[in-house]
Amino acid sequence: TYRSPGITGYGTCLYLNATSSQSVTIFTPPFLNMALTSFSLFAWVKATSFHNTANGSYSDNAIFGQCQQTVQDEYLHLTVRNQYAYLGFLFDDSSGVTLLSTNTWYHVCIRWNYTKYDSILVYLDWLCLRL
Repeated sequence: TYRSPGITGYGTCLYLNATSSQSVTIFTPPFLNMALTSFSLFAWVKATSFHNTANGSYSDNAIFGQCQQTVQDEYLHLTVRNQYAYLGFLFDDSSGVTLLSTNTWYHVCIRWNYTKYDSILVYLDWLCLRL
């Protein structure tokens, strides 16, 4: 649902209820080749639980994703993987170093600078995690 005002009392937000397993999927948009343009993506996230694995494999908790096909630079994904912020375009992924906790608000941002190819900046609560 949309909420206005947002969580901070200003603006509007998309509010997804984890207990209802809510998400947003857009099935037929035009593909935006985000690898070929500079952009920033911001999200405020608060997880009540994480899907994790204990056997060495990974489990993703999706924040944002776009996939034209599963080839490098056409599979953008921003997730929480085993409780760490995780970003990639496929095969050039980057993981944060801060273990995320449940029931805590985090500001997550990724910034891709197309003019400096492979220049991905990942921010968590305004602190840069990866260059």
